[in-house]
Amino acid sequence: MKQQTYIFILTLTAAVFLSQNAIAQSVSGTITSFASEAKLGYANVDLYKETELIASVLADKHGNFTVKLDTGAYRVEIVYAGYKMITQEIRV
Repeated sequence: MKQQTYIFILTLTAAVFLSQNAIAQSVSGTITSFASEAKLGYANVDLYKETELIASVLADKHGNFTVKLDTGAYRVEIVYAGYKMITQEIRV
């Protein structure tokens, strides 16, 4: 009985620990024009870790986006037709 209780507690502790570590961080934002502050819907947001493309998302029609990421440093590139590409370094 002791061994079964020990295994149950160990399994429960491992499950709680692993589920907390599995929760990803997220980055979200709204793409707007600097000049007019108009929301730029359907802008492309690319996230790189060093030179590797990690994620590429399309903002919604209101310019909102969300990306789940692991902890680390990333380079974000925002591309919208007719506008200059914006590059930003972020830490998650």
